[in-house]
Amino acid sequence: MLRRYVSSVGGEDCALAAAVYGGEGGVLAQLRELKAWFEVQTLFHFYSASVLLSYDANAVTAPGGAPRVKLVDFAHVVESEGVIDHNFLGGLCSLIKFIDDIVSSDKAPPVQS
Repeated sequence: MLRRYVSSVGGEDCALAAAVYGGEGGVLAQLRELKAWFEVQTLFHFYSASVLLSYDANAVTAPGGAPRVKLVDFAHVVESEGVIDHNFLGGLCSLIKFIDDIVSSDKAPPVQS
């Protein structure tokens, strides 16, 4: 399903996908920034947390209309006693790789309607 919204298939949708997922303020850059924080933070472990990806398709090219990545649903946070949260970090790395693989794929199959 995600391939429908993140693909290298040409056309108008491709430009939107490039604006949303690529670039300085795109989803991948923000996910990598979140990853960098999780690689060094040793205060908390996050259980059942979610990463929310959002954007307004009509405002994505407008100033301040960049996509946003937010950490949500983190009600189950415990002190980590100086240990990196490898579980959350592993899931985040998988999400980054999944999106990056789709975006960088030159041979994305055509999307069926």
